[in-house]
Amino acid sequence: TLLMKLDGIVDHNNTTTSTSSSSSSRATTRIFVIGTTLNMEWVDPAIRRPGRLDKVLVLEKPDWMTRKQIVLQQIKPTKEGYEGDEGEEDEEENLGDVASFVAQHTTNCTGAELVKLCQEARINCLQQQQEQQGKEGQERGNGYDHERNDISVAKVLGIRHFEALLL
Repeated sequence: TLLMKLDGIVDHNNTTTSTSSSSSSRATTRIFVIGTTLNMEWVDPAIRRPGRLDKVLVLEKPDWMTRKQIVLQQIKPTKEGYEGDEGEEDEEENLGDVASFVAQHTTNCTGAELVKLCQEARINCLQQQQEQQGKEGQERGNGYDHERNDISVAKVLGIRHFEALLL
């Protein structure tokens, strides 16, 4: 039925139009097909036939620089009121190295996949911080310090947190 509607053979009430009235039906009935796919070849060739889809918008996967910018955006310090200390330049350089590494190893990733990857790496980093703080807290006689964990993950987030996810 969809193909018949796209071709203007069936009007909006699912009744077959005659050839003489099909031009008037086309003028009053418009069909919008909106869809997404990772591979246009997966779409049925009957739908892709010329004249059925007027416009096809192709969004390419991000290039290396765009992937690096996406990663930098995701791993930069997020704590409100965060003020860098003396090592801020080294931290930015470290984040740039991490972003370059990730961009280099994610050639076929979409922007959404990069965001998810960064979220998983942050979770890995936080879990390692919690384990470390828990061990230190047990040695001192106190437990995990939630306030201390508010320190920006960006200060300790490194390539090692991405390697397990990428390699």
